[in-house]
Amino acid sequence: SNAELHFTRNRIRHDLIPLLQSQYNRNASEALVRLGKHAAQVQEVVERLVAELFEKHVQDHGDHVAIACTPMEDTPKHIQCELLIAIWKSQNWPLQAMSGEKWEQLAEMMSSQVLRERKACFPGNVVAERADDRLVLLRNR
Repeated sequence: SNAELHFTRNRIRHDLIPLLQSQYNRNASEALVRLGKHAAQVQEVVERLVAELFEKHVQDHGDHVAIACTPMEDTPKHIQCELLIAIWKSQNWPLQAMSGEKWEQLAEMMSSQVLRERKACFPGNVVAERADDRLVLLRNR
């Protein structure tokens, strides 16, 4: 199967990397390996930050999850989105239909400055509602 070009990974290995090496950088493979290692290290840091935020600011009440929003005000949007993804995973809610735009919309609901909507429904029948300082997430079955 390594020679079959209908697999993306094989097209990258057989077509794209040789093109990058011949026309841009003969050390493209090594650069991509370094980039991958760096990305993995960064992801470890993000996961540690998210775990700390989860422990401090997320409460699982069984039928719903509540996030304390005020402590999250200065948290970068990317980390907020990663926290929301961690919550989704912890609840076994479906991730497939949640696009980057949906994660951003949900993160916006945590901000006290941008409260265009106080309640919204997300894929998987998950309802998010801003209630005072909390963002409450509940999956309707």
